[in-house]
Amino acid sequence: MNEQLNQILNDLFFVKADAVLILSSVVFLIIGLITTSRFVLRAFYVLSLLIYLFFHEQADAGVIYLFSDFYKISALQSFFKLLFIVFGSFLVFYPSEKKQGVEFYFLMLAIIIGSIFMISANHLLLFYIAIELTSFSSYLIISLGRGKRVFEGSFKYLVFGGASSAIMLYGISILYGYQKTLLVSQFGYFGSEPFYLFGLLAAFSGLLFKISIFPFHIWVPSTYQEGPNAAVSLVATVPKLAGFLVLIHWLDGMKFLSYDWARPLFTILIILTVGIGVLAALRQENVKRMVAYGAIAHSGFLMSMLILPDSFGFNSFLWYSVIYSLSNLGIFMMISVFEKKSIIELEDYSGLGSKNTLLGAGFTLILLALIGLPPTLGFNAKLYMFSSLLGYYQLSNDLWILTLFIVTVFSTVVSLFFYLKVPYYMFLKSSNDVSVNINFTEKLLATIFSLMLLLGFLYPELLINIIDNIKLN
Repeated sequence: MNEQLNQILNDLFFVKADAVLILSSVVFLIIGLITTSRFVLRAFYVLSLLIYLFFHEQADAGVIYLFSDFYKISALQSFFKLLFIVFGSFLVFYPSEKKQGVEFYFLMLAIIIGSIFMISANHLLLFYIAIELTSFSSYLIISLGRGKRVFEGSFKYLVFGGASSAIMLYGISILYGYQKTLLVSQFGYFGSEPFYLFGLLAAFSGLLFKISIFPFHIWVPSTYQEGPNAAVSLVATVPKLAGFLVLIHWLDGMKFLSYDWARPLFTILIILTVGIGVLAALRQENVKRMVAYGAIAHSGFLMSMLILPDSFGFNSFLWYSVIYSLSNLGIFMMISVFEKKSIIELEDYSGLGSKNTLLGAGFTLILLALIGLPPTLGFNAKLYMFSSLLGYYQLSNDLWILTLFIVTVFSTVVSLFFYLKVPYYMFLKSSNDVSVNINFTEKLLATIFSLMLLLGFLYPELLINIIDNIKLN
């Protein structure tokens, strides 16, 4: 008994930052009962994230399993946890979210906490609790939007999320029946037992919903369009990246790619995801909805690097995930600035670039990063993705991977025709009567996002060193 207690206390040392963040969220609710000052709420939200950074222990010695193998930490998990915290701290500066109350910031903390536990869960029950915390917090925070059809977006998100969660839980129960354990690290290859394969596919389906892969992508456009910008930016980055990290863990632990049909199946889903994303985005006149369909396509791009065997695309995935998330934070911040003046549709952007050159240039630079054009970090990400796919095809002569390479290249070309609509309207269309004035904080954020994407392209060594350190450990 004493040995078990000592072991638990030793394990708690490694997760003290996670525990402190949970405690901070409880204290945050108490503060919300005492004061409704939005400045205090935003300050304590940022303080909670800074406290996490203070207590965070960087893992640098392989994979460590804690609490009877329920929880795992590694350099990969540590890096993305820090990334979640840094991304989350930017959200308080979004101009359209300054009127939100305590529940908004509490739910953002809950999403970050759930995502942190998602990526560290080695036990499927712990994972399910974490993903439900993330999901229900996401359903609630989207409903705090102020659009005319916010109910549609949040309800669609809830219905599809609930159905996917039920299917996933049923699949997990089948896996447990065969494996006799819920620890992913102890799973073995179980052959082609039909009911086991059904359980495997059911479990993965819930995960595909979280990362918005076809056919679980239907909730994305309405949810992104009607949700609060800061909340949408968070949902589009932190839980999505967490879902991809869980996918990496499951693909390895559950030996999914050992089945001959698994890679072709995922390739078909990726092609459909990317195709639907870019083709639907071409028809959109609402900028936020256009970005939402673009995000669906980017989910397909991210997943395409994970189906390559032997970590062939791991380096590319790390590049793409960081740059995609940074671009997403920037694009929704820009959209938030324009929404203050009820600038929502493409026509509303006409001539605004000439009135505010800094804002127009920053917006254009972020859009170039989402396309994957120089001189932005997005070019590096797309280049690594194409290199990984083409390099693996040259080694394996796998026609599925060649097809995927062709589709990703073609879809990148197509993305030019919808992402560049915004700068076309901003700089080449005749001006309207609306002008956009931004304060110092918004100018600073626009400059930071733009410079990070620009300087990262010119000096990529920092990100290369971080990624090499993760791969080494």
